[in-house]
Amino acid sequence: MSLDRCSTCNEIVWKHERRPHECKPVFEVNYEPWYGEDEWQEVFAYDHEGAAEKWGDDSDSNSGEYDIVSGKSSPVVKVRKKGEDEIQEWVVTGEAVPQYSAERAVWCAAKGCITKADEYRLRFLDIDEIPHCQTCFRRVKDEQKSQQ
Repeated sequence: MSLDRCSTCNEIVWKHERRPHECKPVFEVNYEPWYGEDEWQEVFAYDHEGAAEKWGDDSDSNSGEYDIVSGKSSPVVKVRKKGEDEIQEWVVTGEAVPQYSAERAVWCAAKGCITKADEYRLRFLDIDEIPHCQTCFRRVKDEQKSQQ
């Protein structure tokens, strides 16, 4: 299976999925300082709140300024379901969420080496069956060659 984008809603979908993709309902969002009273942006979402959040995400990242995420701006947007008259107002805010990762630290086993690296860069490379960093591996190999 591979991924594709829906040509209607632009959502990432699986190609050749047993159940065909169904787009979320269409909502319209208006931010008067940008669009005036009559221009509405279409957003695919399950509800009014989701439409406001999606608009905030799209407009913040498209502008490149990230005023919403940085807290510089909290726009009040009008949201309505397409074809309906009910309009709700939503304050759009955001937050930057840091993401962390960790890798197991493994010390090089070569005598006197202080290299610490992830397991990918330290390998069992036939030198006494212990992990060595690439620098130490090359040094030991060079020493072995010079002793021959």
